[in-house]
Amino acid sequence: MRNKKGDLGLSIQAIVVIILAITLLGLGLTFVRQFFGKGAEGLGTVFDAAELETPATSLQPLTLPKSTIVQSGDQLQLDIGFYCKKPSGDCANAKPILKELVCTGKYETIAGNSLDVNPASGANGITLQAPSETVKSHAGIGFKGILKVTPGTPGGTFVCTLDIIDAAAPTTIYETGQLFIQIE
Repeated sequence: MRNKKGDLGLSIQAIVVIILAITLLGLGLTFVRQFFGKGAEGLGTVFDAAELETPATSLQPLTLPKSTIVQSGDQLQLDIGFYCKKPSGDCANAKPILKELVCTGKYETIAGNSLDVNPASGANGITLQAPSETVKSHAGIGFKGILKVTPGTPGGTFVCTLDIIDAAAPTTIYETGQLFIQIE
């Protein structure tokens, strides 16, 4: 004679296993689509300032990485902190940029001579891609920017001026800082 209790228990276990498998598959597909399915437009992002290693504050409204090492022809993600210290009103369309023609430094030639070099930012050297975001007065934000170095850019240490500007009115500068970039 067949034991009907055993058959019922087995079928309930099978249904539970199938439901769990479908749920985990759905979560896995969502994860893959969210993190690996983004194109170049998802590279530069904005995030909560608390996630920064050194968040921006009213005393230090712009925080940049201490050391930035990148290979010629490569790119690197930069975490930039910004605190809007305007007494009233928001910092509209805040966006980090590298000033044109302001990355200067020295590199060693094959003969051992030291030459001054200025890789024109945006033209043939160092560029920064980052989004713009309106930041509320007395609030901080983090930018994930992509620093790109054009192939053939000479190696060395460069000092670049990084501004946080109003993307809609580029002459409005909210903060200015120096970014040291080591190109290898």
